[in-house]
Amino acid sequence: MNYLGKFQPPSAEDIATLDPAERADMAAALLEGLEPGRQPLNLFKQLARLTVVSTVEVVPIRTVKKQPEIWLGKRSENDPWWPNKWALPGVVVLPSDTHDNQNTLLGPVARLFESELRGIRQIDDLYQLPSQFRFDDRGNEVTTQYWTHVETDEEQYDGRFFALDDIRDAELDGSLLKEGLITIDRAIADYQIRRTQA
Repeated sequence: MNYLGKFQPPSAEDIATLDPAERADMAAALLEGLEPGRQPLNLFKQLARLTVVSTVEVVPIRTVKKQPEIWLGKRSENDPWWPNKWALPGVVVLPSDTHDNQNTLLGPVARLFESELRGIRQIDDLYQLPSQFRFDDRGNEVTTQYWTHVETDEEQYDGRFFALDDIRDAELDGSLLKEGLITIDRAIADYQIRRTQA
């Protein structure tokens, strides 16, 4: 069938009459002309439902009076999945991300610092944590996680740095994405090990 010749996309009723192979052919035909990279939200939702999306997340840690503080960003009230929730910074890996000669994930990490972490500088290596499968409202993801030391010149950045006690305080109870707590615990454990070895 030539689905691209239609001026109107098929209705849900039309799609329901097709067998799975015909539905797959139709989807492939409709997607064929798309460029790799960032996609419209509705398409991203379907891709995340049908496949496993690759994401990168960073735990930014600054040391204040020898104690670690962790940066969290607050999702907007219009976020389609987690409105007004505090979260660690992260991005979906895109085919359009820059590549280095070792095919690392430094391209998405650089994009993360340029977007979510403007005004915050990475001052140390990235330390990789165990990757994590996530199955949540947004769909299916595998997240490559890092932590790194950061610093700021002035208090001109979005989000907020939290002391560890504040993260576990009632203020954030129910407001922090639950996977974030797992990642923060892993990052702090590695941070403390490396501090004792320094």
